[in-house]
Amino acid sequence: MRENVVAMFSQLCAQYTVGDEVPKDAEILIGELTLLEKQTFPKLRLIIIPHAGVSIPTTISTIISTNYPNLPILNLHHNAVPTAETGLSLLLAAAKQTVLADKELRVGDWSGSSMAHAEGGAEVRMKQVVLRKKRILILGYGRIGKSVAMACKGLGMEVLGIRNRIDAEYEDDLGTKVYPLAQLDSLLPSCTVLFSTLPATPQTKGLIDSYKLGLLPGQAIVVNIGRGAVFVERDLFEALKSKQLFGAGLDVWWSYPPKNEPEKAKNWQPSEFNFGGLDNVVMSPHRGGGLHTPEVEEQRYIDLEEIVRGIKETGWDHLKQHQNLINLTLGY
Repeated sequence: MRENVVAMFSQLCAQYTVGDEVPKDAEILIGELTLLEKQTFPKLRLIIIPHAGVSIPTTISTIISTNYPNLPILNLHHNAVPTAETGLSLLLAAAKQTVLADKELRVGDWSGSSMAHAEGGAEVRMKQVVLRKKRILILGYGRIGKSVAMACKGLGMEVLGIRNRIDAEYEDDLGTKVYPLAQLDSLLPSCTVLFSTLPATPQTKGLIDSYKLGLLPGQAIVVNIGRGAVFVERDLFEALKSKQLFGAGLDVWWSYPPKNEPEKAKNWQPSEFNFGGLDNVVMSPHRGGGLHTPEVEEQRYIDLEEIVRGIKETGWDHLKQHQNLINLTLGY
């Protein structure tokens, strides 16, 4: 992979460097925004953040607006497909109570099976949600959301989307009706599944609270592959504990172990509430993006090449309308 990267940049750029020593005359900077705190780049024309999740502290926003006004900043969506796949696996596992069934059958317990109650007529304890003909609302209908929509339509579901950057409803090429965020409350009562891909921004933090969860129909399912902070932690826990919600599939959380401290990562709870004690929750340790998976890492460099090649072939102006353009005001 490194050889491919070297060959790509050798072909597309007059000069490039790899590592922490960034030349002052760099025009394209691929890396974290914190590099702007260390030195200035008078000729800088583009920043590419080489991943999807973006955090923009106030200090960085100030530096950019002061020293680099109108500077295009792009991120990458190379992990959109594996993230969507993870979300779908969580949705299906929550709807079918797969994890609980697996846990019980490993010790020979068939009591959750319909077979165990077929003759006696007793109620089956381990129920399922049939997703066909149900409605799913995707919060954050972007690259990941559209991949989710394709799969859910294949399951026979009706798909609705929510986007923050639009003012009016539209229908996309998949037939998904996409609505502005302002219509969220009116859509929730008809949706069996609430599926969030939203980032954590000042506008989205705490967006889904007890009130909005209460608008969902009884026995709805929640899936979150965006950021934990979009949901009010206590409110989601209580809705699941009380069985107001049928279940949830969660890949993102409110508490993470410190990076580069592997020992702490072996004993670190993802929430102050005991989600792990709930049998209607499927838990995943923020692995949706498939980090370090060869196909995903290769796609990262394919996306980088596409951006740089686009500049070489069509000039810098096309970056102003690039689909990966980050809005500093919105934070994503």
